Amino acid sequence: MVEDGIITPWTVLAALLTASTAVALLVTRFVRKAPPLPLDPKEGPRTGRVTRNSVEAGSFPNGAIDIYFGSQTGTAEGFAKGLAREASRYGFEGRVVDLETFEPEKLQATSLAIFLLATYGEGDPTDNAMAFSKWLRNEDDELSEQALGGLKYAVFGLGSTQYEHYNKMGKVAHQRLQDLGARPVVDLGLGDELTVEEDFERWSEGLWSEFTQAAIEMGRSDTVAIVEPAEVPAQGEQLDFTLKLLPTKGLLGRSTGKEKVGPSASNGAGVVKLDESKIQASTKFYFHNHEVAVLTNRELRSPRDGGSTRHVELDLAGSGLTYATADNLAVLPENPAAVVEAVAGGQGYDLDALFDMVCEKAKFPTPCTVRDALTLYLDLCGLPRRTTLGQLAAFALSAKEAERMKFLASKQGREEYNRFVVQEGRSLAELITESFPSVRLPLQHLINLAPHLQPRYYTISSSSSVYPSQVHATVAVTKDEPRPGRVHWGVCSSYLAAPSTQRVRIFIRPSSFRLPVDSATPIILIGPGTGIAPMRALLQERRYQRQAAGKEVGETLLYFGCRRRDTDFLYEEELASFKEDGTLTDLQLAFSREKKEKVYVQHLLVQSANASKLWALMSKKSGHIYVCGGTSMGLDVHKAIVSVVERAGKLNERAATDYVKALQAQGRYVQELWAA
Repeated sequence: MVEDGIITPWTVLAALLTASTAVALLVTRFVRKAPPLPLDPKEGPRTGRVTRNSVEAGSFPNGAIDIYFGSQTGTAEGFAKGLAREASRYGFEGRVVDLETFEPEKLQATSLAIFLLATYGEGDPTDNAMAFSKWLRNEDDELSEQALGGLKYAVFGLGSTQYEHYNKMGKVAHQRLQDLGARPVVDLGLGDELTVEEDFERWSEGLWSEFTQAAIEMGRSDTVAIVEPAEVPAQGEQLDFTLKLLPTKGLLGRSTGKEKVGPSASNGAGVVKLDESKIQASTKFYFHNHEVAVLTNRELRSPRDGGSTRHVELDLAGSGLTYATADNLAVLPENPAAVVEAVAGGQGYDLDALFDMVCEKAKFPTPCTVRDALTLYLDLCGLPRRTTLGQLAAFALSAKEAERMKFLASKQGREEYNRFVVQEGRSLAELITESFPSVRLPLQHLINLAPHLQPRYYTISSSSSVYPSQVHATVAVTKDEPRPGRVHWGVCSSYLAAPSTQRVRIFIRPSSFRLPVDSATPIILIGPGTGIAPMRALLQERRYQRQAAGKEVGETLLYFGCRRRDTDFLYEEELASFKEDGTLTDLQLAFSREKKEKVYVQHLLVQSANASKLWALMSKKSGHIYVCGGTSMGLDVHKAIVSVVERAGKLNERAATDYVKALQAQGRYVQELWAA
């Protein structure tokens, strides 16, 4: 964003140029040595052929349709933009609406709408959809049963079947819209994280014909206007932002995002606060984080194991950050320098060039250098979606490469896309630098196409009472090897594991893990693998309560599992010390690879002696249960706990299930799970 009233040589020059010339200069500066783009700008984008009842390109006989999105990682937003592009082919004006800007009055006056809603965490709305979700629930009963009686709509939910509350937001919104009088034109669509593009394609196949029929019924049009697909290149797409090149190169250095940096008339290094209302909700973390030093980074596994889990300690001194025991630590990863340089070299970007982004909502802190944009904000190492390949095809100078990308993006190429991109682990950076080297992306289009780098969350493995000025994380380094010679590393875990990482950008989020108010209450901890992280924090806190605060502390049981005692038994010495000093009253261990028959923590829970003890703690002493780890483990543990209640408590299956649900409702059975 550029501050008003600041005059620089560049702004003077820009004022003397036509808009098209200014853009040409901007692209030239960012793409210094790139060959010309394949489309002659004098010709303009090619339009499609209109069939059936023909309409002129750019006209909208079917009127406007609002396309709302609730997105945390950008997928729903990408789908919304794609639908808006398609809308014009069918005579609709597709208007993309970020739910952060949701206005009840406008929705109530709208007659056609599409909602693309991601579910975040344990069935929660995304950050930008919170106000919409609250309004839709109508908890204060202010809305009538026909508040949305004039609305015809469609809902597509985005979620993961690995979570208990699969697509809760999409399901709830679909029902609540009907409760308020709105009528669906198609069935609710649900997309699973692993197949979301295919799910979205299937759901949207008949979408426009149904909305066209709705428009006819509403009297908007008496035509069925369909524009045939056109070879409209992505560079012809109207972006919701522009880039402005600044005359000073590399002066600012790296910005943490805590403040908005803007140019000054004297030296370009003025600092001004950014209005919160001008920040895009889905990327607010770029503006609200703290850069802290790495104090410790050590390996927890044996060299014989072959894998890696790091114990990382970060220094909070002077940052102003505080946390509660077992809160969530959010880490903002960075792309490796080698990847950034390869992309810049292939596209001809000047990494030290300084630019500002002019837009309604800031996507990330600017002014910044091209190097910072590629390092801190764009996800270059993630696997691109099929639709992205279709958009990239428009920027390929090689017709052969363009056709190959179009095929991979097509329905017919779905299987080949899965093999070539997903199974082989080919990142966006690798595709545009190695697989399709003729691609030439102006910087603004790379920013538009690439997803944003998302924070990764780690349950904190330290007690805030014991380590008030430090935060500890237990990080499993992700390494996939689809075949010999190909390795795909996790962006954040490999970043944290690297010895060169000396400072990291972080913020803290509250966790559902909280010890009972009465320290004498028993707790049951179940955390195999890196699920041990919050359990370590809670054990440190219990020891502090006993030894430093002089409190009475109840029984503390821990169920931990890993493959082998001598290779990946995380924090073995610390757990032994907790057991020795009485902080840990019972330690149950499951080593899944040490015997012919695999044993996991859920198997230990249902063993007769353990089941009796667990039931006694739950039923007679109000014990609390904490579970952390992968979603599949969490589901197995849940079944085991229901089984324990059923057998040891002598209840039928229905009563046992209701009993466990009651524990969850009371906050006595808490889970923090992640998709493995």
